[in-house]
Order: sequence, then structure tokens, then C-alpha cells
Amino acid sequence: MPSPVGQRRERVRIEQSVLVQDGQGGHVQGWALRAVVQAKEESLSSREALMARSLTAVLLTAWTIPYRTDLVITDRLLLGKRELHLTSYQDPENKHAELRLLCSEVQDQPIAPGATIAPSWVQQDFVQ
Repeated sequence: MPSPVGQRRERVRIEQSVLVQDGQGGHVQGWALRAVVQAKEESLSSREALMARSLTAVLLTAWTIPYRTDLVITDRLLLGKRELHLTSYQDPENKHAELRLLCSEVQDQPIAPGATIAPSWVQQDFVQ
């Protein structure tokens, strides 16, 4: 059964990837507004890793939005300063009422030079 509209409390921007002229005869990737929709967020999982002197968290979320036919896998969602990349989407009941989008969000936290980190999830044999 589709989720009630009142549960879609977040207003998100759906943006599509576009090529923009860089002023030097080439192109760079940019983003253009596809739509602004009401959405419901559901947290799925998260994981953290220590990579390149940065603590990196990857959050996986599902978003329920009204059904639409113009989405592509290269689209992204914006919610305030959060940038969510579309990894897949589906019509859960095959009724063209709503879509469930699976998204990933990467959050990096630089580690100050000379700082040591030994979070509880890091195995001791990796800590030097």
C-alpha cells in the first residue's frame, strides 16, 4: 500500500547531471533541477572507514516519492547541504503510485595532522 502523503515530510530537489561549457572549449559536469518533490526518508545502514587520513562515513537511505517517469540512475537528491546519489529505484507495488529510491551519501571528516584515531570499530592490528 502506498505511503500516505502526510508521511512525505521532506522537500527534496532532484537534479540531473548535465554537461556545461567550461569557457575553454571543453565541458565539465554540472547539475540542473529536474523536480522538487515531497519525500519520506528511511535510514537503512551506515558504515565508517579510515581512508587517506579522513574518517569517511557512507550512509544508505531509502526515499519514497510520488511516481515519475523521468528519473535516471545518474540523478542525485539534495536536502539542504546533504547530497545523495541515486544507486537504484523501483516501483514497489508496480502501481505507478510511488517510487522507492535507494541512495548513498558520503560524509568525510578530515583528521588533523599528528592526530591518532582508534575508534572501537577499528581492529587493533590496523592501528599503528
